[in-house]
Amino acid sequence: MIVLAMMALAYGLPAAAGTESMSIITEDKPSTVDRLESFIFGEEFKVAGTCFSSGEQISGLNKICFYDCVSGGKAITIKSTSLCPLTIRD
Repeated sequence: MIVLAMMALAYGLPAAAGTESMSIITEDKPSTVDRLESFIFGEEFKVAGTCFSSGEQISGLNKICFYDCVSGGKAITIKSTSLCPLTIRD
């Protein structure tokens, strides 16, 4: 009976007979809508993926490798004698 009352409260349904006096302690958690909005509008949005090589430039003893990523451009610095990786993780 307690499980049914908890499910009814969770889904906003009327409680079963005899459970009106039951109170359930709930934590302050963000609603699903709040969590979805924060995900869509960037508060929890982090895209991880593969970045693809878009070019390179030698600067003294270093080589700067440039990449196109879903989240924007990225660059790494390596030894000028090394080859730039074709892909990197974002």
